[in-house]
Amino acid sequence: MSLGIGTNLGPYEILAPVGAGGMGEVYRAHDCKLKRDVAIKVLPEAFAADAERMARFEREAQVLASLNHPNIAQIYGVEDHALVMELVEGQSLKGPLPLEKAVEYAGQILDALDAAHRKGIVHRDLKPANILVTKHGIKLLDFGLARVVTGPADGTLTLAGAVMGTPGYMAPEQWEGKPGDARSDIYAFGCVLYEMMTGKLAAQERSAAEPPAIERVIKRCLEKDPDDRWQSARDLRHTIELPIAGTTPVRSRWRERAAWMVLAVALLGGAVFFTGRNSKTPSAGGLVRLTINPPDKTVFSGAMVGTVPVPQFALSPDGRAIVFGAATPGTTAMLWLRPMEEVAAHALPGTENAEHPFWSPDSRWIAFFTRGKLKKIPSGGGAVQLIAEGFPDSRGGSWGPDDTILCSTGSGSIFLVRSTGGNIRPVTKLDASRQEGSHRFPQFLPDGNHFLFTIRSGLAEQRGIYAGSLDGKTKKLLVATIQVVFMLRQAICFFWTGTRCWDRRLTRSVWNSAATRSRSLSESAMPEPHMELFPPPVPAL
Repeated sequence: MSLGIGTNLGPYEILAPVGAGGMGEVYRAHDCKLKRDVAIKVLPEAFAADAERMARFEREAQVLASLNHPNIAQIYGVEDHALVMELVEGQSLKGPLPLEKAVEYAGQILDALDAAHRKGIVHRDLKPANILVTKHGIKLLDFGLARVVTGPADGTLTLAGAVMGTPGYMAPEQWEGKPGDARSDIYAFGCVLYEMMTGKLAAQERSAAEPPAIERVIKRCLEKDPDDRWQSARDLRHTIELPIAGTTPVRSRWRERAAWMVLAVALLGGAVFFTGRNSKTPSAGGLVRLTINPPDKTVFSGAMVGTVPVPQFALSPDGRAIVFGAATPGTTAMLWLRPMEEVAAHALPGTENAEHPFWSPDSRWIAFFTRGKLKKIPSGGGAVQLIAEGFPDSRGGSWGPDDTILCSTGSGSIFLVRSTGGNIRPVTKLDASRQEGSHRFPQFLPDGNHFLFTIRSGLAEQRGIYAGSLDGKTKKLLVATIQVVFMLRQAICFFWTGTRCWDRRLTRSVWNSAATRSRSLSESAMPEPHMELFPPPVPAL
């Protein structure tokens, strides 16, 4: 129904029409009780005539009203078949935008989606017209097509089986009349992100967005199969923030080179100083410097650590080869293998979209994740073999001495599976009382029973590198808020604002070295990156 200016709807006086759409008409109104202006959406007459739908709508409105987030327009309540909402002053989101601004807005949109998804609310109509840019940032509007999956029943403001959404932003499952879930919003976000970067619609003839880090994010968002997309807005939020934070021209190249040199030299230095398996005393050793460049016409691709883009790579246990991800810009990344005695690397066919590669203890196999699956390939060449499935949004793995593999995802525990396949079982358990969101990046210790892993938590004091065991009896915090860990032959190295090593019995901190610098330092103040490794005073085991 239409409302004239000056009409009263409960305590609200209609001031002016704002707009109209398939889900009703929107008006600016004044709250005479609280003395503030609000937005009122009057629902279509078909809603008002259907008692069952109105009852469901009111229940769902209560859930929507519980969304209290700075990037979501607040719903104040229901008044006579109308939604009373926060009045947002701003302009609809439009592209193209500068990279930094696009990343800023993308982060706020994902924060809003994450808050909604955690309440069991799927937007289902995410598009630039429903995203306002205000003086204080992004505001996500119009949950008129929202699907609420929290509570005793799965509800929606729309007809079951109906195709609902906006063409150009709808996920394939929505076109099929399926209700959709959080991953449908991820698809729409990919369309919005592409539009922010290029000013063009993703549904039209799409070309690769720049920089490549953004294109990789968009490409995964727009996968046809929901299982191949990012599985949560929260993990996508972290992912999009990390690679892009370092993509400004000169600064990003320096940081990528610095990260690669520091980490590669650390591992190679460990191999140099601890390769004497039969030696009772490690050799004195000295300074080691090494630079590894990507193959011709390619760029490193893969995982990110903090705000520094770190190519994903793995040094073989025997120290004779290194595997890493690389791709020609605009193409699919894959794994490359470089023997250390050679200058050139060669691609490993069948490893497209590989993430987080790691080696078997005998250096004969390379394991990796791709599209939610764990696979392996012989390091000497051969066919790729499937180990297990069910690892969307992988977060690293480690191959133990008895052919067991530890795996992790961005939102779960650490899991154990045999390298030959079979049952998958958890070896850690998330502790809700400590607000643990995920256990990640497992790393076997030499005894094959204990391992290191990272805990992500909502409580800062609970985050860090922990030691665990396959029987679940060990859970020991080693270092707080540290992101990267590598196992040398006699020591464990953690990298962040410095390097700290523990002896592998996890009993004491034995070694410190200024391997990296604080992110608060200016670029000009940062010296040429290098890593100095000397044998720590670790007792014989």
